[in-house]
Amino acid sequence: MEPPIAFAHISDTHISTGKKFRADAFERLIQKVNSLDVNMILHSGDVTEEGLRGEYKLARQLMSRFNKPIVVVPGNHDSRNVGYELFEHYIGQREGFISSDQYLLLWLDSSVPDKNEGRFGRDTIRKTREILSDFGESKVKILMFHHHILPVPKTGRERHITTDAGAMIETILDFGVDLVLTGHRHYPNNYKLEDSIIVNAGTSSSYKTRAGGPRTFNLIRIWPREQIEVKTISLDGDTTEPALSHETYSIARKTRLLPASKVRLRIAQISNTHFSSGSLFNEAAAKTAFKLLARLNPDLILHCGNITASGGIEEFGIARSYLEPYLDRMVVVAGPRDLKSLGEQYYWDIFGGNPVVDKEEVIIHRIESSQPEEWDGHVGRRPLRKFEELSRKAFRTKPESIQIALLHHHLIPIPKVKENYIVEDAGDVLRALVDSPVKLVLTGFKHIGFMTRLNGTIFINANSLSSTIVRSQITNSFNLIDFLENGGIVATEINVISGSRRVLGIYPELPEKKVGTYVSPKLTIETESKSYLKSGV
Repeated sequence: MEPPIAFAHISDTHISTGKKFRADAFERLIQKVNSLDVNMILHSGDVTEEGLRGEYKLARQLMSRFNKPIVVVPGNHDSRNVGYELFEHYIGQREGFISSDQYLLLWLDSSVPDKNEGRFGRDTIRKTREILSDFGESKVKILMFHHHILPVPKTGRERHITTDAGAMIETILDFGVDLVLTGHRHYPNNYKLEDSIIVNAGTSSSYKTRAGGPRTFNLIRIWPREQIEVKTISLDGDTTEPALSHETYSIARKTRLLPASKVRLRIAQISNTHFSSGSLFNEAAAKTAFKLLARLNPDLILHCGNITASGGIEEFGIARSYLEPYLDRMVVVAGPRDLKSLGEQYYWDIFGGNPVVDKEEVIIHRIESSQPEEWDGHVGRRPLRKFEELSRKAFRTKPESIQIALLHHHLIPIPKVKENYIVEDAGDVLRALVDSPVKLVLTGFKHIGFMTRLNGTIFINANSLSSTIVRSQITNSFNLIDFLENGGIVATEINVISGSRRVLGIYPELPEKKVGTYVSPKLTIETESKSYLKSGV
């Protein structure tokens, strides 16, 4: 095996003359990184605390002590006080790319002056796609920017994500980016999104860590077309201590082939019916959709919320008239519209509140992410812990069953829409789902059909079935999810009016999942050593 490409991935140094900068931790960072055999140092932003000239001068002085080349992107703190201009003077280009024989490194500025939220913008997305398209599959493709694009666990309330994260995720998947490096949330976390490794760095030298955890950096080694290794290393205490975590991912891409097979189980995923007598309800689409569902005869119908337009009693009456024939094979969660006014009472009276529904070979977890009179989502620590307990219990008692989580709000940013009205505790919810025995997560927010896989968990979002609010190019639709006898899964989006289909995703097999060890937030950080290998699809 040829020697790997190696990078030290640091972030959120927050260099300043104040108490928020831990100079002792930065000193240990210099010593540790300089002792490593790396090609380059990659800094994913928030170099300074306030973007001030004195901070930039100090940052340049301190970072000059690294003995390897360094590439840096601006963070939200660096762009305060017109600091983005000082960044270019003292640090370097805010955006650019390097192409070597083995890799393409592309770094982007996701910061917005004087705002904590991130944004790439249409021009940056377009230019990124153009650059990526020029290099084909011949090199390892690496992207770096400051703001996270997937919720990060143990970071409190989810906020300050890039508002066009969905567009960047679409770009990453479309062009086969191998590695994405981010910072911002001061907590190290790795995910595998389809074939792309998303690595979030902790803070290297800020006073602010999560749950009293250590300051860290990542050591990343890449064997092109083979694997990526990510080690998270502590900077607190003995700098010779072993890595806090060590994960290895295969990046050998293979074509997905799906042999012919009969359908073992068919699920219809619907959302945003908006039953009412008002302008938000498309009655013609609803009638056509339920005729189509009757003909397709799914084993289960899973409704991902926004059953009604505004939670009124007469709206729930209309909903019941449509759904009554299917209630024995239907599982429902609420959307924000269903919990307006007295809607919460009507909702529970009709659909009940059992958090787990056992349908023989399928176990469905109802995770209520909607709250009365609120558009943002929220699950809560107690319900999340209850889900963790119930999913593990189901795994012990019925290990062969397919476990599905059903909620309204999406957890992975969706292409072509602004990222807002997010789940406040999305980082912990997402991590808990990925580390649970659940293999399929169904959501219904944003009115867009979308499917992807994160680690070993498949996520599918539904468009609107019969709402007049339509963002999908194929107007009203629902998803049909077929589990095949040979272990494969195929999801298609079906146009309500024409009956035409669009493939959302194909996986030759449901990935095997180990029950993870993630525990919802406590006052301590637990670390572990893991090894993940790609499932080979």
